[in-house]
Amino acid sequence: MEQIGRPVKTPQVLAAPEAVADYFQARFWDDFYFEEFEPFEWYHPYAMIRGIIRKYAAEDDLIINLGCGNSRLAEDMVEDGYENLMNIDFSRIVIQQMNEKFEDPEILAPAKCEFVQLDITDMSVDPMANEIKRGIPNGTYDVALDKGTLDSMFTSEQADRIVKKALHEIDRILKPDGVYIIMSYNTPDMMLPYLDSTDDVTDVEDFYGWEVSAHQIAKPTIDKNKIADLFDSRNTYFIYVCIKDEDRSAEKEKYRIFMEKQKLAGEEKGKRDKMKARGRK
Repeated sequence: MEQIGRPVKTPQVLAAPEAVADYFQARFWDDFYFEEFEPFEWYHPYAMIRGIIRKYAAEDDLIINLGCGNSRLAEDMVEDGYENLMNIDFSRIVIQQMNEKFEDPEILAPAKCEFVQLDITDMSVDPMANEIKRGIPNGTYDVALDKGTLDSMFTSEQADRIVKKALHEIDRILKPDGVYIIMSYNTPDMMLPYLDSTDDVTDVEDFYGWEVSAHQIAKPTIDKNKIADLFDSRNTYFIYVCIKDEDRSAEKEKYRIFMEKQKLAGEEKGKRDKMKARGRK
């Protein structure tokens, strides 16, 4: 496992909410952001993870920030030259706040930087939805960034189902050669069983179009002169990089289309059988 980053000073961040069990509830975050107006940063601010983002994301890439909250990540990336950022969160309150904060498009100009209410477990396109809750078509983004969002899902009582659903949605919206970058406090022993893909495309729960690598980065230290022991997981965060493979992505898409055709054929057969049954009565 690659080690990245150097010991850093403690960034100016807020204390995390105490109600850990509620992390995956939209109402919890609506209440949290209604009371809290200052930017809240999960783990490290952009400056501390800039190197790995720069390694995988070009300035003109289409980038989606999953579970953006009111973090400064988008602002800092725009200041660093990034041109296209979509920021999503399932909290209506925080999306409203961020849109009000950047109501003047000149603040982030010339970049295109949007804030949209969307749940990462279901980002599918709904033609009946309004503009604010529009979905995301397949293969849209070059890079997806996740700073603590997947971690919050592990607090749910239905974590296994929800995490897998989110991962398949993220796989779906990424381009065939896209990259998913996750910053997490969870160790590889916990994360890799979810992120690693089977080689069997018919295993619809565990086949993804990517390969995964794990990296370590030191947590902020109170003592700026102290060197963190990266062999102790309590002193590190983890960054997981999921790089999609075009052949695997094509294989998954081919199987998805096949299964959709099978489903439609089954539905049509069911309708015909019902009509025949009615005709015999």
